[in-house]
Parts: sequence; structure tokens; C-alpha cells
Amino acid sequence: MPSRVKTRFSYTHISQKWDRHVAKRVAKGKKPFLFGLILQSFGIQQWTYVVLLRILASGLAFVAPQLMNSLLEFISSYDTETSQSAVLGIILALGMFFSTIASSVIDGQFNQRVVVMGIEARTALVSMIYRKALKLSPVAKQTETPGEINNHMSVDCERWNHAFPGLPFWFSIPLEICIASWLLYRQLGWSGLGGLGAVVLAMPMQMWIAKHLSKARNEKLAAMDNRIRLINEVLSGVKIVKLYGWESSFRDKIAVFRKLELAILHRIGIVYSYMNILFSSMTLLMALVSFSLYATIGGPGFTPGEINSQTIFVSITLFGLVNRPIGMISYIMGDTIGLYVSTRRIQDYLLAEELSKNQIDRSDELPQDHTVAPIEIRDATFGWDKEQKKLLDDAGSRTTSTDATLRNITLSVDRGNLAAIVGRV
Repeated sequence: MPSRVKTRFSYTHISQKWDRHVAKRVAKGKKPFLFGLILQSFGIQQWTYVVLLRILASGLAFVAPQLMNSLLEFISSYDTETSQSAVLGIILALGMFFSTIASSVIDGQFNQRVVVMGIEARTALVSMIYRKALKLSPVAKQTETPGEINNHMSVDCERWNHAFPGLPFWFSIPLEICIASWLLYRQLGWSGLGGLGAVVLAMPMQMWIAKHLSKARNEKLAAMDNRIRLINEVLSGVKIVKLYGWESSFRDKIAVFRKLELAILHRIGIVYSYMNILFSSMTLLMALVSFSLYATIGGPGFTPGEINSQTIFVSITLFGLVNRPIGMISYIMGDTIGLYVSTRRIQDYLLAEELSKNQIDRSDELPQDHTVAPIEIRDATFGWDKEQKKLLDDAGSRTTSTDATLRNITLSVDRGNLAAIVGRV
């Protein structure tokens, strides 16, 4: 297993950068930005390597259509008096084979690297969320329930495994579209751009689908948070629920959130269906528009263009290659938006209020003297919210709110004893 994937390395690497980033942004009066920090934590060297692999894999994908064009010219030369050497055909066939193999190998290396980077980010975020859960203040625990914390670790963090491999495509998609457009222009002239025009007209629909998908995902996460929060409350007080016979009432409340979540998932499924239909039909639509223009007025002086097997096969291959990046825009955009939303949720959680380090003295080892209590509270004041909590100024002096719930509490728990604090909540 690569060392960067191990939790100890990834957590230490990203959490230290996060602590420095928060301190720096807060000092400037700005809000921290976790999404940008994680991307920056991988360094320029890793990003350069990943983007280079993505561009090479995308570029090699266009070599095969050009070699196919030359191979079809080589085959058609045997219908003329000046046939070309058979060695050229063998070279072209081998070139198509090895270019495809090279593109697959580079694409595999790219996928392996981005998956490792996604796992690194996920493991670091899971560890940071768990560490944060141990330091949340009572005020923060009122809003950050165990169900929401579990959602952060199992849903939001998992986005980095699912969506991160698509981020480098933002660098290769414009390049693929430009190369394919240029090759189509060489093959069909300005008629090839007519198919791209049909794609451009469909892009607003792709943008609308991505926006609707992002909104549905946000609503789905909110509904899931409410459902899990209610389930945790029921499980934590299951004895009371059973005693008073409230099973049906709570079951109906949980069913409301579950039906809402299922309805949102149904909407998301419909959106994905439209995306698949649009992506599948785009190649045929581009070919229909381009070949219609080329066969009608695509030749010199707006005369009908000559359509042969070479033009058809190479053009359809190029249409498929240009359709791939254009069709991926909606998917990549949806995944990127979802990843950003999930990371923002984790960021809000990591910025939640913590227990003051000045109020708690932590020790990794028990006192050697058995007469010394391992847990001790001296003249403490406790409250349930920010207005009631004990405040410590920079000089270390103590000020207490007059509305504090508990005042001047002194308590020691000896080793091996079980103590419980019981009172009205």
C-alpha cells in the first residue's frame, strides 16, 4: 500500500495544513476554504503529473482516427494505377494498434494515481471528522448530532473517492474539443462545425440538468440528515418509546422523511435518464447535421460534397471522440458541484465550536500516585449555550455569567469509581 494512502500520513499531512490555513484566514478576517486547501495539499508535482497523463491519454486517442484515414487512403490506392507499398499498410496497422495500447496504458496510470489521491483525501477527512467529534463543545453537539457526523464520514467523505477522478478532466476536455473540431474541419470543412453547433445548442440543457442535479443532491442530503437524526433519537430513547407506546407515531415521522428522500432519489434518477438520452443521441445528431450540410452545400463553392467510405468512417470516429468530452461536461460538472457541496458541509463541521484547551488539562498517562484523583474539577462553572459558558481572557482571569447553570463546582473522581451526574436537562 502506498504510504500516502495510510491514515497516519494523510491525516497528519492535511490536518496540519488545515490548522495553519484556518489560523491564517481567521487572522485576515476571511473564511477558511477546505476544498481549495485539499487540492493544494497534493502539490504542484502531483497535479502536473496527473494532468500530463490525462492530456497524453486524450491526445493519443486522436492518433488512431488519423492513422485510419491514412489506412483507408492506402487501401483505395489499389483501385488506381499507382498503388502504394504493402509495408506502409503494415506500418499504419501497427501504428493504430500501438497507439491504442499506449493510450490505454497511460489512461490506466492516470486512473491509478487519481484513485490514490482520492483515497488520501477521504482517509484524512474521516480522521479529521473523528478527531473533531472528540473535541466538540456541548453547544456544537446540539447541532452536530451523531447521525450527521456519521453522514459526514460515510457520504460526504466518500464523494472524494467518487468525484475526484473527474477533476483533471477540466484540463483535458477543452483540449479534446479543440483537437476534434480541427480534425473535423480538415475532414468535412465548415460542414463539420455544423455538428458542433448542434452540441453548443444542447449545452444550455446540460447546464440546466447539472444545476437541477446539484439542487436535488442538496435536498437529498438534508432529508437524509433529518431521517438519521430522528432514528438516532428513537434508538437512544427506545425504552421510553416502548413504555409509552409511541412506536407508530415515531414510525410515521420517520416515514415522512424517508418518503421525501425516496422522492428526491426518483427525481435524481429521472435527471440521470435525460442525461443518458442526451449523451447517447448526441453523436447521431452531430453526424446527421454535418453530413446533411456536407452532402448539400459542403463542397467547393457550396456545391455538394463527395461522400465516400473514408469520409464517413473517419468522421463518425471523430464525432464519437468529440461527443465524449462534451457529454462528460454535465457529469463532471454535477460531480464537481456535489463534491464542493459535501466539502463545504465538512468544512462547517470542522469549524464548529470546540472545548477550550485552557479549561481541560489532558494527560496520556495516569498519575503514579494512587491517592491523586485522575479526574478533578475545581471551582468550575457550566452552561448550556454561548451566553452561559465560562470565559477565559488572555490573562487567564476567570469571568462567570450570572445565568450559568452550575457554579463553583468542585468534584474529584477517584480511580476505579463510577460517578454519574443526574439532573434536569
